[in-house]
Amino acid sequence: MIPDRRVDVAPTSTTENPKFRIFKTENNVNQTAQCGSTAELECQVASDNASVNVTWRKVGVGVLTRNNKTLVDDKRFLAKTKYGNVSSKFIVSFVFISFLQYWVLRIRYTQKGDEGFYECRIDGDLEGSILVNLTLQRAWAVINDAGINNTKEVKAGAVLRLSCYIENNVQGEKPLYIFWYKDDRVINYDLTDGSSIREGSQGSELIFPSAKPSDAGNYSCVPSNADQASIFVSVKGQVDQPH
Repeated sequence: MIPDRRVDVAPTSTTENPKFRIFKTENNVNQTAQCGSTAELECQVASDNASVNVTWRKVGVGVLTRNNKTLVDDKRFLAKTKYGNVSSKFIVSFVFISFLQYWVLRIRYTQKGDEGFYECRIDGDLEGSILVNLTLQRAWAVINDAGINNTKEVKAGAVLRLSCYIENNVQGEKPLYIFWYKDDRVINYDLTDGSSIREGSQGSELIFPSAKPSDAGNYSCVPSNADQASIFVSVKGQVDQPH
C-alpha cells in the first residue's frame, strides 16, 4: 500500500495560531469518473499566504504538470485553478483567516490506462503531498427492442423508432453528444422525409415516420462517453403509393 505522505506543519506567520494541515483535501481519496469523460482531481492547498509550487504526477509514470504548465506531450492533462483565473479565495475559520488555493488536474477524454494513483505535491515555503486514486467506470449504450442478434424488422410505411440510452454511467454524468450512424455515415444532420432525432439528458431517439426499404441498414448509437450500440434494421414490403 502506498503510504500516507501528507505533512502537517505549524504556520510560520505566528506561533499563536494552532497547528493546521497544508491540505484541506483528504489524503488517499478514491475518485470514480466515467471512461470517455473528463476527470477532475482536486488538490486544495491552505497556503496561509505562503509561496508554493504545485506539481501533479502519476505514480509509476512521472510528472504531468507543474503549476499551470503541462510537462507531457499528452495534452489531455491540464492543471488549472478551480475558478479560472482566480487562483484562490479567503475563508474565515474560528481562529484565523486561511488563504486557499484550489488546484485541479483535469484529464480529458479519459481512458482505462489513466486509472491509478495521482500525487499532488507542493514545494516552496511549505512542502507535502497527497494522493488521489482514480478509478474509471465503463458505460455502454443500449438500443431498445433489439431482437435476436440485435436485429429489428418493420413493415414499410410503419413508424420506425430506435431509442438509445446509456447504462452503468456515473451518477450525474451526461454525454456531450450522441451520434447516430447508418452503416459508416453520421446521419444526425442530413435526415430527410420528416425523419428526426429527439435528444434527452441520457439518451437519444431516431424516428422515421414512414419506413421505406431504403431505410434498411445497420444503425449505431455512439455516445461521447460510452461504448456504442448497433442494430440491423430490415424493412419488409413496399410503401403504398397514393392513387
